[in-house]
Amino acid sequence: MKYQFMFELGLPFVKTEEFVSLIPEHRAYVNDCLVDGRILNYSLTTDMNKVYCVVESGTEQEAYDLVADMPLAAFMKIEVKPLMFHNAVFHQDFQFSKN
Repeated sequence: MKYQFMFELGLPFVKTEEFVSLIPEHRAYVNDCLVDGRILNYSLTTDMNKVYCVVESGTEQEAYDLVADMPLAAFMKIEVKPLMFHNAVFHQDFQFSKN
């Protein structure tokens, strides 16, 4: 059975050179997790000091481990809450072939 967990990830106010250098690797990791369905959504606040994401996994520990493996995890304050449910609507644009 799969469960959903809401993560609130606190980011540092001052972004060091090391932090900034890890952003491309972090984005690639998150994108891979989005594509394979482990992360359901990922949002950065406009002040760039918090990330909210919903992770789907079999246990809270598995979800936490996924977030803890993020390249920027060492810079984050990680908080997690189990969700009763997570509703989302995904729209997909279909493109028809002209052949």
